[in-house]
Amino acid sequence: MRINKIYKFESENETEYVFILKDGRKIIKRSDQKIEKLNLTKWEEISFIPEGFQKIERKATDKEIKEIEKFINKSQESKSFWGKLKNIFK
Repeated sequence: MRINKIYKFESENETEYVFILKDGRKIIKRSDQKIEKLNLTKWEEISFIPEGFQKIERKATDKEIKEIEKFINKSQESKSFWGKLKNIFK
């Protein structure tokens, strides 16, 4: 998996990242504070880069790459499950 660009949003008490993958998908890694406050998931596929995010020049860490791969695999399994369930009730 290749990450083309990384965007970062930073405020006093939170830091979030958006990873743009080679295939165009955008994956956001939310801050722990936002997860607790708004009951969101840490990783999510999004359709646009939120306001306030700035492009940064760095490579993704090995840990980030593994977490993104894990998220993508989990979301693909979920989609295939729902696809199977949908076909049962056709």
